[in-house]
Amino acid sequence: MEVVTDKQEHLESGGEERNMLEFGMPTLIELPGAEDCARLCGELGLQFVELNMNMPHYQVNVINVEELRRTAVRCRKPFRLQSSCIRQH
Repeated sequence: MEVVTDKQEHLESGGEERNMLEFGMPTLIELPGAEDCARLCGELGLQFVELNMNMPHYQVNVINVEELRRTAVRCRKPFRLQSSCIRQH
């Protein structure tokens, strides 16, 4: 299954490519999971959710990537990793 972004849909429908700012939100400790964050993101009119890899339930050895992908498709909100948490080896 391929996840299509809003920008891809815009371009495929004949729209012009524009440099657009995207606004997102971080995962919130007050919400129990990624899907709750994605729903709030949609309600607020934001484009993406940034995963905070410092939170225990979003760490690599715990997170269920397939469930995260299904949530992103279901809620139509992509997840992004907080870049300061990605280590180069």
